[in-house]
Formats: sequence, C-alpha cells, structure tokens
Amino acid sequence: MLETLKVIAHHGTNIDAASREMQTRNHLPRAGGEMIRGVHVCPLRSLTLPPLTHTNCYFLGEREMVIVDPASPFDDEQEKLLSYIEYLQDQGTVMKEIWITHHHHDHTGAVQMLREKLRIPVATHRATAEIIKYDIPVDRLLDDGQTYHFNFVEGPSSEWSALHTPGHANGHLCFYEKNTGTLLSGDHILGWGTAIIAPPDGNMADYLRSLERLRALRLGFIFPGHGPPVAAAHDRIDYYIAHRREREQDERPTEHPHAATPL
Repeated sequence: MLETLKVIAHHGTNIDAASREMQTRNHLPRAGGEMIRGVHVCPLRSLTLPPLTHTNCYFLGEREMVIVDPASPFDDEQEKLLSYIEYLQDQGTVMKEIWITHHHHDHTGAVQMLREKLRIPVATHRATAEIIKYDIPVDRLLDDGQTYHFNFVEGPSSEWSALHTPGHANGHLCFYEKNTGTLLSGDHILGWGTAIIAPPDGNMADYLRSLERLRALRLGFIFPGHGPPVAAAHDRIDYYIAHRREREQDERPTEHPHAATPL
C-alpha cells in the first residue's frame, strides 16, 4: 500500500502512468518491502528455533542504507536478499554498512557473504565483535548512544541510535529512531512469543533492566528480529516485564514451613 501511494504521488493525476509502473514493479522477483519511510524488511529463512522459521533483515535509510541482520546461510535465501538489494540499488540507493544486533547464527548467516560481495564494513557492539571475530571481521564498534543520520530526498532526516540492551545476549543492540519512535528490537522483543534468556550469555536481571530502559522511550512501531511488527509497543513491553517477573517468582525455591534451622 505504501509503495502504491508513493507511485501515485509521483505521477500526480496521471493514473494510467502510475498503473503501468506498478504493473512493472509487481512482476519483479522481490522478497521484501518498505514498512514505513526509511525502513525496509526482507524476511529470510534462517537457522532459528521453532516455531519461528525466518529472521527479519532490515534496510534503514533512503539514498544511503545500512543492512541490519542479514540472517540466512542458505543459498536460495541469499539470492532473494541479493535480488532485493539489486532492486534498491536500481532506485539509486548505496549500501554503506552492515549492522549486527547480536552474535547468534540466525542473525549473522549472510553477513560475511555480503561483506565480501558488496565490499562494505560490518559494525556491532564490542562484546559481539569479540565472539564472532574468528568468523566475521568487524570493522567498526557501535557504542551505546552512537547515532547515524540518514538524509531523505525530501523532508527531515532520520536519526538512528544504537542502544546497548543486554539480556538475551551480552552484546545485544537495539536501534532506535527518535523522530518517529521506531525501534528495531532484534531478539529483545519478538513479534510472536518471548525471547529465550539462556545463561551464561543471557542474563535475566540485565534483560529486565533493558526492558525498563526501552519502556521509558517514546515508541511507535517495534520491528522485531522475528515475526510481525508490534504496534502497541508499551503494552508489549509491560506484558514482557510482568511475564518475566511472574516466572521468576514461580521458579524461586520455597522453604518448607517446618524445615529445621541449621545450627
């Protein structure tokens, strides 16, 4: 719908010309699309845990773009990804960098392939860089609060900031656009279900603190690493916090009321 409206706006009152362009575009073998201005998604089949089957690869920007979490190690999925990149490049877009939310294989499967094919650098948190250094060279470290500006052809620019959100993984990053309140949440918040917090890299106390930090932001859409977008952002975070605290309470060991006190 967004793409159709943009084509109509471009052609003004010439609906026949808009229709012809859309017919041409609809025959292109594309596996992704623009969700809101400056945020494209390309879901890729990946080595994620059931019942999930795909990881969302995102493209941020307009004339210049970064690729977030190119996920799939499978040849056919990588061909779909390259096809969508070619489509974006045909629109005049330049791919500048690859960003990684965290080190898990279902978020990094195509990183090295794209790094070599597109000859662009890779950026992530220092804790993630340390884990993947033997498989994926990292060219730049993303620190908490570091911001990247994307200029649009018309209108205000977008301003994406890296947020260090440990919990699911020690080096986990979310990416936040302050003008629209858009959040790329990686595996911290999912479109379906809840994230796995598995020690030693996962830490529940860190996870809850990171959720509270995200809860304090002005939020619009959440675009997760898996599943559909989340519109009721604060409601989803409130549910996550309540759910985790309830589970922690249920799993806490209780002492028998008549247990002997050790001397």
